[in-house]
Amino acid sequence: MSDVVTVIVGAGPAGVSAALALRRRGSRVHLLDAGGSALRAFPPVGAHLDLRFEDRAQWLWQVGRHGEALAAGSASSPKLRVPGLRDVFAGYANSNRLLSEPGFEVVGALAAGGLSNAWGCGVARFNDDELGPLSSQRTALDRSMAEVALRMGLSGASDDDLANYFGVDDWCAPALPLDSVQQRLWARRQQLSATMPATMKIGRARVAVLSEPRPGRAACDLSGMCLWGCSGRATWSAAFDVERLRADPGVQFEADALVDELQPDPSGGCTLSIVGGGGRRQLRAARVLLAAGTLATTRLVWNALAHKPQHLRLQSNPMAAFLLLLPAALGAARTRSFGLAQLSYTLPCGESDFAFGNLFSTQGLPVSEFLGHLPIGRRGGLPLLRALLPAAVVGNLFLPGRFSAHTLSLTTDGAMRIAPGARADTDETLRKLKRELTRGFRRLGAWMLPGSFIPGAAGADLHYAATLPHAVHPAPHECRLDGEVAG
Repeated sequence: MSDVVTVIVGAGPAGVSAALALRRRGSRVHLLDAGGSALRAFPPVGAHLDLRFEDRAQWLWQVGRHGEALAAGSASSPKLRVPGLRDVFAGYANSNRLLSEPGFEVVGALAAGGLSNAWGCGVARFNDDELGPLSSQRTALDRSMAEVALRMGLSGASDDDLANYFGVDDWCAPALPLDSVQQRLWARRQQLSATMPATMKIGRARVAVLSEPRPGRAACDLSGMCLWGCSGRATWSAAFDVERLRADPGVQFEADALVDELQPDPSGGCTLSIVGGGGRRQLRAARVLLAAGTLATTRLVWNALAHKPQHLRLQSNPMAAFLLLLPAALGAARTRSFGLAQLSYTLPCGESDFAFGNLFSTQGLPVSEFLGHLPIGRRGGLPLLRALLPAAVVGNLFLPGRFSAHTLSLTTDGAMRIAPGARADTDETLRKLKRELTRGFRRLGAWMLPGSFIPGAAGADLHYAATLPHAVHPAPHECRLDGEVAG
C-alpha cells in the first residue's frame, strides 16, 4: 500500500477540472481512470455530404462491424449507437456494479474524457434558484465557471430571448451559422417577435464548440460530422485536458484503474480498493475527490457510510424527441451545416420551472433513426424520408428534474439498484407541452409530424443528479457546501 496526498477518481469533465485547479495551486495529483487512455475512433476527415457518396468504407463508421447503429433502443440517443463510441460506453454498468430495473437506462463511459466523448456540448450557467444553498458561493462559482468556459471554448453569444436563461454570453464567441432550414425558422421568429406567445422563448444554442481556431483545435467547419466524431477537435472533450495532464510531471495518471470500494480511516484519510492491470491493490490518500460520474460515485460513497440510509433519490430529466417539417423548405438542396444544437427554446411548466429543448439538423443523422417510426414499411419509407428530411429539423424536450422520482437501493453485496419513477403529472405535462410546441412552431411555419413526438426511456437523457445533495446542515449522506460528504 502506498500513500499519496490527493487522489481524483475519474478523468471526465469534473475530474480534469479539479486536477487542473489543484495543479494551479501547486498540488500534486494522482488521477485514476477506469478506462483506457485512447480517444474515440474517428471516421475519415471530410464533410458528411461528401463522405456519404465518396467513402466506400462508410459502413464501418455509420453502421459498424457488429451493426451497432441498427441496434434496438429507439427511445435513446443515437450517439449510443455510433460504432466509434462502442468502446466508450461498453461495460460501464457491470464494472461499477450498477443494476437497473426494467424501464431505466444506465449509460456511462469507461474512457478518458468520460461522457464528454459523446455529449451534445450544451452549456448554461446555474441561476440562484438552481444552486439552492450553493448560491451563497456565487462569486467563487462564477469565477470557476469563467475559467472552465474559457478553457473549453464556447460559441453562441446572441442578443436573444435566451441570453439571460443561459447566462454564459460573457464567455462566448459569436454563434455558428444556421443551416438553411433553421435560418427560415429564425427569420420567421424575428418577424413575429411582437406576436409570438410570451411563454415560448427561442434563441441561439450555446455550445462548447469553437467558432474560431485555437492551437491544436480547428474552428467548426460545418462538416455535419458531429455525431460521428469531430476530427478537428472543434467540439470540446475532457480527453483533450487529459492529454495536457498526462504531460504534467506533477500529475500521476493511471488508466485501467477502477475504484470499486473506498473506506475512511480514523486518521481522516481514505483507503481505495483498485481493480485493474490484472489484479487488485490498495491505495491510501489523505484526500479523495470522487468524479466517477453520479451513479458510480454515489455507490462508492454509500458503501463507505457508517450509517447508511435505506434508499436514496435520483433525479434525471424526463425527455421526448420530435420531428418538425417546414413545407416551404421542401425541394431545397442540402448544404453543409453544424450537426449539434443550433436553436434552443424554453416553455414554462410550473410556477418557476421551465422545460428546455434544442433543434438539430437532420443532416448527419442515420436514416435508421427515423424509419422505425413511420406508419409505412421500409420500402416506401426510404424515398419518403429522402424527400422530407432535407426540409425537417429534429427537436428534443427536457423536463426539470423534479418530474423524476427514481429510487436507489444497495444490495447485500454492495451493488446499487436503480428503480425508475416519475411524478404522477409527468405524462400529462408532456402532452400539454406537445400541444404548446405544435402551436408555437406552426406559427413559425413548421409542422410537427404526426406520431413523431416520442417520450424517451427513464434515464435516457443521461443527466443523473441529486443523490448526494449539498446542504447547509447536511445529513450523513449529504455534502457540505465545499463538496465534502458529511462525516
